[in-house]
Amino acid sequence: TEFKVYDSFGNDHNLTVSFTRVVGNPNQWEGRVIVDPENAEETQTRVGLGTTDGVEDFFLVNFDNTGTLLSVTDSAGNNTNPEGEILLQTSFTVVDSNPDADGNPTRQTLNINLGTIGSQKNTITQSASQSSTKAFYQDGYTMGYLDNFKIDSSGIITGVYSNGTNRTIGQIALATFTNQGGLEKVGDNNFVESNNSGLANIGTSGIAGKGSLLAGALEMSNVDLTDQMTDMIVTQRGFQANSKTIQTADTLLETVMSLKR
Repeated sequence: TEFKVYDSFGNDHNLTVSFTRVVGNPNQWEGRVIVDPENAEETQTRVGLGTTDGVEDFFLVNFDNTGTLLSVTDSAGNNTNPEGEILLQTSFTVVDSNPDADGNPTRQTLNINLGTIGSQKNTITQSASQSSTKAFYQDGYTMGYLDNFKIDSSGIITGVYSNGTNRTIGQIALATFTNQGGLEKVGDNNFVESNNSGLANIGTSGIAGKGSLLAGALEMSNVDLTDQMTDMIVTQRGFQANSKTIQTADTLLETVMSLKR
């Protein structure tokens, strides 16, 4: 069975788990984990139970006559508890990575969950058929870039990344004032706190009288309509005055032409 796994640098690796029946014991299998078998340089994979690093890349799996998981033994001889979830810690060398402060190659650790002893649901089982993988889940991803973001009604900003993941990257804060009319206007569409407005009460949307957010929508105009109407009338009068000037000049030219004739 082959899986795609990822190291802490976001690089992907091919992890292969193979099972071979132990001679003389029809209910015991030797599992072997190999990472990047195509690499010319050995990745030195080790497998251990729980948080044990292990000594080699193999482990033993025991089933009962019904194919239900009984126990697992790692390469160091550690056995599983009579019941519970089976986690195998797999570690391998990340080829071409920078060594640590002691000059040792970087090791990547991941967990393989074989399921629960005594259960046949989402658990490795034994059956009289060809080996197959019915379901597996992995929580690793390759390196991704922020492609887009979205904002919900509570102001939470969620980043959408190129590797298919979504992460919360922030939340928009809203402010209310005791006297909103006392805010000092700065520019056409900005207001700042003043002595008349009182201190800002900052929080999230929908709490303590704060409104909700609607992403992708435009706010209503908050310009001074009186000023805008005055400017429009002044512009109109100026246009009319220019028209009268042109008309007067045209009349004078016609008079001059008549005198010449």
